[in-house]
Amino acid sequence: MSHLRLAPRMPHRVPGDETDAERLLEVVPVVRALLHRICWSPSDVDDLTQEVLIEVARALPRFEGRS
Repeated sequence: MSHLRLAPRMPHRVPGDETDAERLLEVVPVVRALLHRICWSPSDVDDLTQEVLIEVARALPRFEGRS
């Protein structure tokens, strides 16, 4: 398999849609910008960005798309 899979496809997704990993990577700049406003250290921003993305990836299987 050529793509990293973080979770099974969501029920509302259609075949050929982007993978969850690709969609998650799209929000990295937004997460980094927000964290940069909260903490000024670039290394802290990198660490926190990674932690946020890990938690999001872990929560994907429980996401029901009702929000």
